[in-house]
Amino acid sequence: MSGACDEAAASERRPFFSIIMPCYGVAAYLPDAIACVRAQTCADWELICVDDASPDNVARIVEAAAAQDARIRLVRHKENQGLSGARNTGIAAARGSYVWMPDPDDTYDPELLEECRAAIAMGAGVPMGGVVDPASFPLRPNTPCDVVVFGCREEYRADNGAVTGTRELVPALDGAVFSMDDLDAPTCHVVAADSPAAIELAAGRSAFLLDRDEYRSSILVLEELTLFGYAWNKVYRREVLDGLSFEDVPLIEDVCFNIEVARRVGSAAVICRPLYRYQKRENVNLTNKFVPRYYEVHRRRVAELFELLRGWGLDSTDARSRLGFRFARYVLSAIERTFDERAGMDAAARRAFCAELTADPLYRELIVEAPARSGRVSRALHALLARGNPHLMLAAGRCVHVVRGRSSRAYASVKTVG
Repeated sequence: MSGACDEAAASERRPFFSIIMPCYGVAAYLPDAIACVRAQTCADWELICVDDASPDNVARIVEAAAAQDARIRLVRHKENQGLSGARNTGIAAARGSYVWMPDPDDTYDPELLEECRAAIAMGAGVPMGGVVDPASFPLRPNTPCDVVVFGCREEYRADNGAVTGTRELVPALDGAVFSMDDLDAPTCHVVAADSPAAIELAAGRSAFLLDRDEYRSSILVLEELTLFGYAWNKVYRREVLDGLSFEDVPLIEDVCFNIEVARRVGSAAVICRPLYRYQKRENVNLTNKFVPRYYEVHRRRVAELFELLRGWGLDSTDARSRLGFRFARYVLSAIERTFDERAGMDAAARRAFCAELTADPLYRELIVEAPARSGRVSRALHALLARGNPHLMLAAGRCVHVVRGRSSRAYASVKTVG
């Protein structure tokens, strides 16, 4: 299909893909990220690197790459505006039909854009497989594929850069609705076996299509797999983003953005492959950093997802149970963070924090009143938090804090066990 994505065409007309890459303090990783983009088998793209007043030499790296490839552009901020501001600048500058926003410290499979374009073509009525000629499916303003979602492979790296482990998060289909496989090799199942999407997969395709209602029903299980919230594992139709922007909020800017996008999605394509390589570096990722507003922002994440589902009439008992388990994990993580010396909390402050948690109406609705999930760990966590005993809650938080301090990978495993 590489013939469908002509490099020369991308510089002469509106490119199919606009790739937006915010750059701040990533000079050590940026050359590899740019190389991954240039290695894409689909060449019909523009790369917009936004130098967010970075203190290192990212601008020179981008300028050198742009001198070699006219599809690469540098946009510079005079003052640092943060990840959200850099992405918003990139979206405003984008000329492509679809927008992708990878992180510059990750890497990507060379077929990523080609497979996304093929999935979009499938949504426009073009058969999958073989060479896809762009002329055979002119992009229509009302093309049904508003977003493409694909899987990722987490690569855990030690301080010396060595890969210490991997984990794949991949959408899949086996005829079940809202079910999960063993979380050691997680997949999610989002549509019924007799749906058009199932027919697509039965034909041996690596992607399937979801209509509006199927996509809405898939959001919670994608969220369980962490594939809903991220912006980097999605390609968005440019027109769907009109009037939207990333909010300047820590940790959840992506999920807040995707919630607003979800309200506009008429149909989506889902690719059942881990095309994105998410680098989980020891003591580098944002999730490893201390965020004073951790509970506040994650409570908002859960509350907004709950309101989204409730507005669509999808707040079933099962949905409350699933979302309640997500909330319970954030609560436990918030308790764990009270033992971080940067929190500045003594024993009395920790007990008061637990009292505030259990008094929260959202806590009562999704944890105390919602049924527990079927998994052994899920039931244990539900019983612990539903009881509301601050001494037991703090004991559990201290145990998690010890695990987190010893290994980020072990901590990630604890977080994903159901």
